[in-house]
Amino acid sequence: MQYLVLGSAGLIGRSLVRFLKAHGDVIEYDIVYGCEQDLRKKSKMLEDYVRGSDFIYFLACDIGGAKYISEYQSTFEFIHNNICILKETFELLHKYSKTFIFTSSEMANISSSPYGCVKSIGEFYCKSLNSPIVKLWNIYGVEKDFNLRSHVITDFVVSAIKNNSIHVITDGEEERQFLYVDDCVRYLYAIANDYKNLKINQEIHIAGFKWYKIRDIAEIVSQKFGTAVSFGKRKDQTHLNFKFEPNNFILNYGRPLISIEEGISIIADHFKAKLNYKKNLIGSE
Repeated sequence: MQYLVLGSAGLIGRSLVRFLKAHGDVIEYDIVYGCEQDLRKKSKMLEDYVRGSDFIYFLACDIGGAKYISEYQSTFEFIHNNICILKETFELLHKYSKTFIFTSSEMANISSSPYGCVKSIGEFYCKSLNSPIVKLWNIYGVEKDFNLRSHVITDFVVSAIKNNSIHVITDGEEERQFLYVDDCVRYLYAIANDYKNLKINQEIHIAGFKWYKIRDIAEIVSQKFGTAVSFGKRKDQTHLNFKFEPNNFILNYGRPLISIEEGISIIADHFKAKLNYKKNLIGSE
């Protein structure tokens, strides 16, 4: 089995590639490996990879955490980048009649969000190709870019380590469902294995199936580090109080294995080691 992972250098892509290598051949494709792997542009390399692959994971997106979405999702570049990625990739998936998973988002239901609308367009492409629709709900894990594109859990952990404090820019009352990336990857693989048994355009939600307020997450991180937590006054500007319930089809493949506390501990241990290494390196100069 030959897998092609588009967006292989991202949070989910890196974990998925590691997992898939135990089950077949994997082609990694991501713009970080060079401009020739820019999904916004037509590419003979990409066409050859799509044609020669047995299954394709379409994870690529111009995206980041809530602060990135809030700042950039309404810009021309954000919208244009993602529309070009959809157009060029789905054109090849259609041309070669490939089986694939496109990872949408639970925010696809929020029509006021440009990011949500982009993902919704991707879902319509999926429907036109009789593909299942896979929605992700706040997947978290160890991130490489923890300055601009990082997500809320990474932000809290890094702030606790660097500043000995955590500041939540909202009042923290907004609720999310979180799922550790390794659980997400297991589900993505299970869906691919069960692809022939899925209904046309079946909607599958990959979620943690437990609601947490953002203030709850901040408190879990603060307890691990013994740091103070402060909260802002404004309401969430990303989800705008929209709240949906995930369908539970994915639980046919088993329940999530990694608790929020365990996931946060993994991230905390990683960044402790990373930031301490940098401090020691600077101190030795």
